[in-house]
Amino acid sequence: MKQVKPVLTKVERSRTIEWLESFAKAVRDRDYNAGRELMDDSCVGFGTVAERVISLDELVEGQWRRVWGRTIGFAFDLDNAVIHTSDEFIVCCSMWQSEGIDKERGNYLRRGRSTIVLRVDGPELKGIHTHFSVLPGTRS
Repeated sequence: MKQVKPVLTKVERSRTIEWLESFAKAVRDRDYNAGRELMDDSCVGFGTVAERVISLDELVEGQWRRVWGRTIGFAFDLDNAVIHTSDEFIVCCSMWQSEGIDKERGNYLRRGRSTIVLRVDGPELKGIHTHFSVLPGTRS
């Protein structure tokens, strides 16, 4: 197994941040196709809504479609994201924030954390695992 690099180059951090920004934009725009383009078909996901999904189709149906439509202003805390890289993988750990939509009780602040594993394929990054969950005590 290759060693994890302790220090990111500007290029590594930049392309990882670009991936995170693209994913956040897909969530904000509710653009499932754009989100799909960032992920590998055989990805695995955990979430607050979907306990465990094993494929991109399951991730989209079991988590994204159940959450993105009730979300406004999704953004990662990119300044404090922790990113680890190797030649083959990138692991991103980041807090996130959005506004949850609740037609009966009104919108509310929703904060959480994420872990995303990206596979490095030359210049392309593909998500192979995501884990999104709200912070304990957050209204769901």
